[in-house]
Amino acid sequence: MYLLLYVSTLLVALVEIARLCRKYAEVAGHPWLRRGLRITAIGALIYSINFVNRASAVVIEQLDLNPLKWEMLTLLGAGIGIPLIVGGLTIPSWGPHLSALHAWWINYRTYRSLHPLWLAMYQELPEIVLHPPASSLSNLNYRLYRRIIEIRDGQIALRPYMNSEVAVRTAKLGREAGLARNELRAVVEAAQLKAALGAKVKEGSTPVESRASHNVPMLSDLSGGDDLASEAHWLSQLARAFAHSPVVAASVNDRRSQRTER
Repeated sequence: MYLLLYVSTLLVALVEIARLCRKYAEVAGHPWLRRGLRITAIGALIYSINFVNRASAVVIEQLDLNPLKWEMLTLLGAGIGIPLIVGGLTIPSWGPHLSALHAWWINYRTYRSLHPLWLAMYQELPEIVLHPPASSLSNLNYRLYRRIIEIRDGQIALRPYMNSEVAVRTAKLGREAGLARNELRAVVEAAQLKAALGAKVKEGSTPVESRASHNVPMLSDLSGGDDLASEAHWLSQLARAFAHSPVVAASVNDRRSQRTER
């Protein structure tokens, strides 16, 4: 009787813990607190299997049956439920560090993906760079912010060298390759930037006519994201097209061959 009272009390406590955790998880403002409450609720319900099994064993014993046949349920309930409860109760303290680590990794990948485009601009337009290039990754958020600004400054500086013919030709090649929307836009702008850099590199090269003087409008623009994350995402896509797109390479090489023939 004492054992039945003991396990019943613990069972009621675990069910109440699960109920309260689920209730307050709905109104918790902090994401990791909300996750912790839900994990604790699940852990409490799983751990309660242990006490359901113990309570039923009292009845089963009176029926001359062997309760040890269900002992595995006790082990599973304790082995899974307790770690979930401990994890759920502690995750609000260490969970934000996981978010910070994930954000750092995303920023690092974006920072590295921007390198080919940034380096090409830096080599021809060193004045756009505020700090000399460094291998250190300290203050990565600031470095990513600076890299985005420097690429944008490079785009502005290269605008006089851009040609609408490159945009039209690249758009045609991109559509033939099945590209659309942002993918098409990225290769068009990347091709214009690569062609503009090539035009600036040429000794004695002079800027082409402004976009206002062309009958065909240039497709390149400086629109991007509404915040740092979306801006970084767009420029990362642009940098990949600049470095790896066969459409960009074909368009720029075709322009160079046309200049050579002339």
